[in-house]
Amino acid sequence: MSLLDTETRRATREADRAEVASRALAELLAKAEAALAHDLKLERLVDEVKAIRKNEPAANILIYTEYVDSLCEIESR
Repeated sequence: MSLLDTETRRATREADRAEVASRALAELLAKAEAALAHDLKLERLVDEVKAIRKNEPAANILIYTEYVDSLCEIESR
């Protein structure tokens, strides 16, 4: 077996490992994005606001939140 054959096989194994790792990372990122989009507390809050608006369309609703990110998420819905 020549040195070139050995190096070619090594490079192929490394490329295969990198491809497997890349696919696993892409899958993990997709799952993380899906989890971020599914916030049960926020969904419950939105449902509650919708229920209030249904019963009292002119009601003023005040929501306190500790984090700016939460406020931005509420406003976007």
